[in-house]
Amino acid sequence: MRKVFYILLLCTVFSWLSSCFTDSTIKLDFEQHIVGNRDNTQDSGSWWGENITKITHHGTKTYTFVIDKTVSPRTAFLYEKTDGEEWVEGKSFVVSRPPNILVDSQGYVQVLGFEPFDSSASMYDGRLFHVRFNTANTVTGEYTKTYITEDYRPNSPEISSYATIYCGAAIDTDDRILVAYNNSVQSHTPGTHSLGTRIYDPSNQSWSYESVAEDMISRHAYPFAFVSGTYFHVFAVEDDYDSYYEAIGQPYSEYPYRYGMAKHFQRPISGGSWEETTLIDFNSSKTKEEIWNASLRIVDFHVDSSNTIHALIRYTETGDNVPKCFHYTKKESEKVWASKEILPNANKLTGLYWSRIWERDDSKLFYICYTWGGQVWLSPINKNTLYTISGLEGQYKEDATPFISSVRSGSQLSSDIYIVIYSGSYETKAISLDVPTSGI
Repeated sequence: MRKVFYILLLCTVFSWLSSCFTDSTIKLDFEQHIVGNRDNTQDSGSWWGENITKITHHGTKTYTFVIDKTVSPRTAFLYEKTDGEEWVEGKSFVVSRPPNILVDSQGYVQVLGFEPFDSSASMYDGRLFHVRFNTANTVTGEYTKTYITEDYRPNSPEISSYATIYCGAAIDTDDRILVAYNNSVQSHTPGTHSLGTRIYDPSNQSWSYESVAEDMISRHAYPFAFVSGTYFHVFAVEDDYDSYYEAIGQPYSEYPYRYGMAKHFQRPISGGSWEETTLIDFNSSKTKEEIWNASLRIVDFHVDSSNTIHALIRYTETGDNVPKCFHYTKKESEKVWASKEILPNANKLTGLYWSRIWERDDSKLFYICYTWGGQVWLSPINKNTLYTISGLEGQYKEDATPFISSVRSGSQLSSDIYIVIYSGSYETKAISLDVPTSGI
């Protein structure tokens, strides 16, 4: 009976969507590939971290990774694929959480991740590392590894630039790298929090530490990093333990963390101070129960070729029962954000669980969205058109987590989209989609 109900619901959804979009559910051709021969772990596995760059493309090669469920300690295995061919396994690295994978302007792959000091003791105590492969266009050869945050153990954790597992990374066309993270041990006011960065300067091949924000009243995590032509950017969401949720019991005590705020920080590459703006502050307008039920998340960040910032945010509105995605924009030179709901017609029945923003090589912008039922959609921004990229099946259908190659990972602007999809509910292999869009 439940299966019949789901089928009827999906038929209703697609029939209803057909009346909402002018060229509704046009199917796009794509290549689908299984990523290697390893099943992903579900325990904070490859799906974890909306802010992390998990796939990148340069020339004719695509790169991604899989965290193998059978290997201990937790290990990320890199993969590479030549266009039109199958995935080939490369080197591997011990990590606490999924790493960021980047590629520079010359095709050298870079990996930024958090390595635990002792994975048998704690996955949360460790330091950030940077790997650069010594040969371009491959992840199978030799590499150079550098630790970019300190081993604080000899000094007790008193170092202001101490890093945590929550890290995002980005690279620009000049090969500058920005790594953003929340650092929970700082030389500032006790009981407050901060955000830090590591910045790589290719002119002298050196890393430096820079504080983004200090004395924050709550922890902000899952930071997106971005390097545009003129600015460094950090976009983070509040993720703070709240004893109130423990005290009031189920369901709030299952995950007693408050996601009530989203903040953006930027500073000119040429120098100056970090400027802070707040996109959402539920703490000032909602009860704590309403904040928890909203399940606020930041899901993507991009700066386009016209220097417009795009921030995508997902939450459930009070009194509603489906998640919605919202698109916030502003010019880099401005301070005030504008916002609108993404694909509101699609939201009404099923909700949008994931949304990405993608810029094509002709500067046109698209949403890439996933909703319940296994559909990955492409929709040109500001147009009433919906394209079906993939009807996912089986273990990917219930809780897919798609990630796309984007310019913040070093991917060159292209007419093709490169997507990797992990199952959010099952220990199974990742799949990749190569989607040409030049005909739309």
